[in-house]
Amino acid sequence: LCIDPYKRGTDTYIVAATPFSGLKPPYDLNPVSIYTVAAAGHYKGFAVSNIDDRRSLEVAEDNAAVDWKISLGMADYYSFGIKYANHSRIPVDVQWQILSTEGQPVDSGTVILQPSRAGKWPLLEWRTKSMINAGNYLLRLTIRKKTSQVYIASVSVK
Repeated sequence: LCIDPYKRGTDTYIVAATPFSGLKPPYDLNPVSIYTVAAAGHYKGFAVSNIDDRRSLEVAEDNAAVDWKISLGMADYYSFGIKYANHSRIPVDVQWQILSTEGQPVDSGTVILQPSRAGKWPLLEWRTKSMINAGNYLLRLTIRKKTSQVYIASVSVK
Protein backbone atom coordinates (compact mmCIF):
# COMPACT_ATOMS: atom_id res chain seq x y z
CA LEU A 1 0.00 0.00 0.00
CA CYS A 2 1.43 3.34 -1.01
CA ILE A 3 0.16 6.82 -0.23
CA ASP A 4 0.85 9.65 -2.66
CA PRO A 5 2.86 12.22 -0.66
CA TYR A 6 1.81 15.16 -2.87
CA LYS A 7 -1.91 14.79 -2.37
CA ARG A 8 -3.82 15.20 0.77
CA GLY A 9 -6.57 12.74 1.19
CA THR A 10 -7.07 9.07 0.83
CA ASP A 11 -5.73 8.37 -2.66
CA THR A 12 -3.95 5.05 -2.44
CA TYR A 13 -2.29 2.74 -4.90
CA ILE A 14 -1.68 -0.96 -4.83
CA VAL A 15 1.72 -2.14 -6.05
CA ALA A 16 2.30 -5.83 -6.74
CA ALA A 17 5.44 -7.62 -7.93
CA THR A 18 6.30 -11.21 -8.61
CA PRO A 19 9.80 -12.64 -8.94
CA PHE A 20 11.00 -14.15 -12.22
CA SER A 21 11.18 -17.64 -10.76
CA GLY A 22 10.54 -20.33 -13.34
CA LEU A 23 11.70 -18.17 -16.22
CA LYS A 24 13.74 -20.38 -18.53
CA PRO A 25 16.73 -19.31 -20.62
CA PRO A 26 15.96 -18.30 -24.23
CA TYR A 27 17.08 -21.56 -25.89
CA ASP A 28 15.67 -20.45 -29.23
CA LEU A 29 18.07 -17.51 -29.31
CA ASN A 30 21.20 -19.67 -29.08
CA PRO A 31 23.05 -20.00 -32.39
CA VAL A 32 22.96 -23.40 -34.07
CA SER A 33 26.21 -25.08 -35.11
CA ILE A 34 25.91 -27.93 -37.60
CA TYR A 35 28.62 -30.58 -37.86
CA THR A 36 28.51 -32.66 -41.05
CA VAL A 37 30.15 -35.95 -41.96
CA ALA A 38 33.11 -33.99 -43.33
CA ALA A 39 33.65 -32.48 -39.85
CA ALA A 40 33.53 -35.85 -38.10
CA GLY A 41 36.81 -36.70 -36.47
CA HIS A 42 37.43 -40.29 -35.58
CA TYR A 43 34.85 -42.87 -36.60
CA LYS A 44 34.81 -46.67 -36.66
CA GLY A 45 32.15 -49.13 -37.69
CA PHE A 46 30.59 -46.68 -40.13
CA ALA A 47 30.90 -46.49 -43.92
CA VAL A 48 30.62 -43.19 -45.78
CA SER A 49 27.57 -43.31 -48.10
CA ASN A 50 25.61 -41.03 -50.39
CA ILE A 51 21.90 -41.54 -49.74
CA ASP A 52 19.23 -39.20 -51.12
CA ASP A 53 22.04 -36.91 -52.36
CA ARG A 54 23.39 -36.55 -48.80
CA ARG A 55 26.80 -37.60 -47.64
CA SER A 56 26.19 -39.69 -44.55
CA LEU A 57 27.64 -42.34 -42.27
CA GLU A 58 25.99 -45.77 -42.56
CA VAL A 59 26.19 -48.24 -39.67
CA ALA A 60 28.43 -51.05 -40.92
CA GLU A 61 29.49 -52.92 -37.73
CA ASP A 62 28.53 -53.51 -34.12
CA ASN A 63 29.71 -50.79 -31.72
CA ALA A 64 29.91 -48.18 -34.47
CA ALA A 65 31.11 -44.87 -33.01
CA VAL A 66 31.75 -41.38 -34.36
CA ASP A 67 33.22 -38.27 -32.70
CA TRP A 68 32.78 -34.60 -33.49
CA LYS A 69 34.87 -31.86 -31.91
CA ILE A 70 32.44 -29.23 -30.65
CA SER A 71 32.98 -25.82 -29.13
CA LEU A 72 30.55 -24.40 -26.56
CA GLY A 73 30.52 -20.64 -26.06
CA MET A 74 29.20 -20.26 -22.53
CA ALA A 75 28.14 -22.30 -19.53
CA ASP A 76 24.56 -23.39 -20.20
CA TYR A 77 22.23 -26.28 -20.92
CA TYR A 78 22.62 -27.31 -24.56
CA SER A 79 20.39 -28.93 -27.17
CA PHE A 80 21.87 -31.50 -29.52
CA GLY A 81 20.34 -33.01 -32.64
CA ILE A 82 20.96 -35.85 -35.08
CA LYS A 83 19.85 -35.55 -38.71
CA TYR A 84 19.32 -39.19 -39.65
CA ALA A 85 17.53 -41.69 -41.85
CA ASN A 86 16.44 -45.05 -40.48
CA HIS A 87 15.17 -47.12 -43.40
CA SER A 88 15.15 -50.30 -41.34
CA ARG A 89 11.86 -51.26 -39.74
CA ILE A 90 13.15 -51.20 -36.17
CA PRO A 91 14.00 -48.37 -33.74
CA VAL A 92 17.74 -48.02 -33.13
CA ASP A 93 19.30 -47.01 -29.80
CA VAL A 94 22.06 -44.43 -29.96
CA GLN A 95 24.20 -43.72 -26.94
CA TRP A 96 25.48 -40.14 -26.83
CA GLN A 97 28.31 -38.85 -24.71
CA ILE A 98 29.85 -35.46 -24.21
CA LEU A 99 33.50 -35.90 -23.29
CA SER A 100 36.22 -33.47 -22.30
CA THR A 101 39.09 -33.28 -24.76
CA GLU A 102 40.97 -35.57 -22.32
CA GLY A 103 38.20 -38.18 -22.64
CA GLN A 104 36.49 -37.58 -19.27
CA PRO A 105 32.67 -38.00 -19.40
CA VAL A 106 30.68 -34.80 -18.90
CA ASP A 107 27.13 -35.93 -19.79
CA SER A 108 25.55 -38.94 -21.51
CA GLY A 109 22.29 -40.61 -22.39
CA THR A 110 20.43 -42.69 -24.95
CA VAL A 111 18.12 -41.59 -27.75
CA ILE A 112 16.13 -43.70 -30.20
CA LEU A 113 16.19 -43.29 -33.97
CA GLN A 114 12.68 -44.22 -35.05
CA PRO A 115 12.14 -45.69 -38.54
CA SER A 116 11.73 -43.02 -41.20
CA ARG A 117 10.24 -43.03 -44.69
CA ALA A 118 12.45 -43.13 -47.75
CA GLY A 119 13.67 -39.64 -48.63
CA LYS A 120 12.90 -38.23 -45.17
CA TRP A 121 15.64 -37.10 -42.77
CA PRO A 122 14.16 -36.40 -39.34
CA LEU A 123 15.99 -34.31 -36.74
CA LEU A 124 16.04 -35.96 -33.32
CA GLU A 125 16.81 -33.49 -30.51
CA TRP A 126 17.66 -33.80 -26.83
CA ARG A 127 18.97 -31.52 -24.06
CA THR A 128 21.84 -31.97 -21.66
CA LYS A 129 20.85 -33.00 -18.14
CA SER A 130 23.10 -30.40 -16.54
CA MET A 131 24.87 -27.18 -17.42
CA ILE A 132 28.10 -27.58 -19.37
CA ASN A 133 30.93 -25.06 -19.08
CA ALA A 134 32.28 -23.16 -22.06
CA GLY A 135 35.10 -24.92 -23.87
CA ASN A 136 36.00 -27.63 -26.34
CA TYR A 137 34.47 -31.09 -26.09
CA LEU A 138 33.85 -34.29 -28.06
CA LEU A 139 30.34 -35.41 -28.94
CA ARG A 140 30.42 -39.20 -29.39
CA LEU A 141 27.55 -41.24 -30.85
CA THR A 142 27.66 -45.03 -30.47
CA ILE A 143 25.34 -47.61 -32.02
CA ARG A 144 25.92 -50.94 -30.26
CA LYS A 145 24.13 -53.26 -32.69
CA LYS A 146 24.68 -53.21 -36.44
CA THR A 147 21.47 -52.29 -38.20
CA SER A 148 21.30 -52.04 -41.98
CA GLN A 149 20.01 -48.89 -43.61
CA VAL A 150 20.68 -46.51 -40.71
CA TYR A 151 22.42 -43.26 -41.70
CA ILE A 152 23.65 -40.16 -39.88
CA ALA A 153 24.04 -37.01 -41.97
CA SER A 154 24.95 -34.43 -39.32
CA VAL A 155 24.69 -33.35 -35.72
CA SER A 156 23.71 -29.93 -34.44
CA VAL A 157 24.42 -28.03 -31.24
CA LYS A 158 22.24 -25.19 -29.93
